Amino acid sequence: QNVVGLSQEEDKTLRERHGLAELPTELRHFDGSLYAAAEAALRFRGEDPVFLEEHYRSHASIAEFVNREIYGERLRVRTDPGRLCADPLSGRGGLRWRHVAGRARPMGKSHVNDQESEAVCELILGWLAAPELAGRRVGVVTPFRGQQQRIWSHLKRRAGGLGLDRLRVGTVHTFQGDECDLLVLSPVVAEGMRPGTRSWVGQSRNLINVAVTRARAVLVV
Repeated sequence: QNVVGLSQEEDKTLRERHGLAELPTELRHFDGSLYAAAEAALRFRGEDPVFLEEHYRSHASIAEFVNREIYGERLRVRTDPGRLCADPLSGRGGLRWRHVAGRARPMGKSHVNDQESEAVCELILGWLAAPELAGRRVGVVTPFRGQQQRIWSHLKRRAGGLGLDRLRVGTVHTFQGDECDLLVLSPVVAEGMRPGTRSWVGQSRNLINVAVTRARAVLVV
């Protein structure tokens, strides 16, 4: 499922500019996708699309979360646990939650959460320094560009070049198609966030799906 990087207003403006104001919903960039267009064409012909039900990327507890919350338990998790690593700081793999009592604050059109970014940086620096994780890809994914920029800036300054070649810090939109062995999801959501923005995060199922499934072995939220 795709995460759209174009706003509804921008989509409408571009369609009107190029004479596509009445384009069917399935073909619009904001409302639809190539998959939605292909699915609509198949159903018009009386055929059903093929659902790719086997999942091979993520640890079972990570895949089962999206299986339950997004796919209605239609997935069959086939990931080989033998090729996955564990978190050397906890001795565990899979999905886990770490509570941070932070506060969100606006930063232009985006938001940051300073307490959360500090906790993320400490965890990432621990992973980069762990000899057991040599060669493993490590990353941070967040819905907010402000948080992404804040975390990347701190890590570049504090890591001293250690492991930065295998570190990826990005927004969900830029992480599509990528993956990491160990990943931190920094949602930013906390007291101080605009209500509309908080609702956007909570209702963006595709965004959550893409963010969570970028992790192969370890996901810390």
